[in-house]
Amino acid sequence: MGIITRNAAFISSLLIFAVLEIIAARPQAVYLSLLILLFLSLAALLFSGRRIWHKDFWLCLQPALLFQASGLLLLYFLETNIFRQILIVFVFLLNWLFFKSYYQVKQLGQGPKILTGFLNALTLFTAFFCFLDFFALKIFLDLNIWLLTFLVVPVSFLLIWQNFRLEAAKNRFRPVYYLVILLILTEVFLGLTYFPTNFFVNGLFFTALFYLLFNISRLQIVGQLTKKILFSYLAFGIGLAIIVFSTAQWI
Repeated sequence: MGIITRNAAFISSLLIFAVLEIIAARPQAVYLSLLILLFLSLAALLFSGRRIWHKDFWLCLQPALLFQASGLLLLYFLETNIFRQILIVFVFLLNWLFFKSYYQVKQLGQGPKILTGFLNALTLFTAFFCFLDFFALKIFLDLNIWLLTFLVVPVSFLLIWQNFRLEAAKNRFRPVYYLVILLILTEVFLGLTYFPTNFFVNGLFFTALFYLLFNISRLQIVGQLTKKILFSYLAFGIGLAIIVFSTAQWI
């Protein structure tokens, strides 16, 4: 049992890798694959750390599942096999590192900063995958914009909640921050859907905006936001906006 526990992170991540490879070869197996991914994530966390009745178990399961589901959906929108393989390998590596850090913290008692760092990285890449999926659904499937908006809002809420619950500022966080960030993200999403830009560019810009809003809010809450930092973030945001405008294929 000790061998299984020590290697649960790698075994589960390797099996997730195999499931994604099956999806790349047989796209119609998506529903079965989602169930398998859920089972593998549960198994990885159960063997690597605390049991199912602990709060930390569920707090770590949610970002892992959202990351895998967003990566799974993105597979359907990548046109070449080389990009699919890069995505699958990346999902495997990040899953392995995340589950391994969970094991190191919960079983070996190492510092929680290891797990926090990987959770932050997982949230950022999940945001990137999710926003790519949303813009791809609009561009390739012409999904109704209001239906997409109803998907963007709860997913953005989960991503914001994931990040803030890891920060020291979480005890001083107020619901108004969620509302402001969600409103900005929703308005920008609605605006970008009408731009003649590549879905990858839109997803990258939206992820950067999410990161900027989160960091500005976090720094403001803990009293570390200065004019210099704010102006640097604004300059970075303006630069990204210029990239979006310049890559748009105007008629």
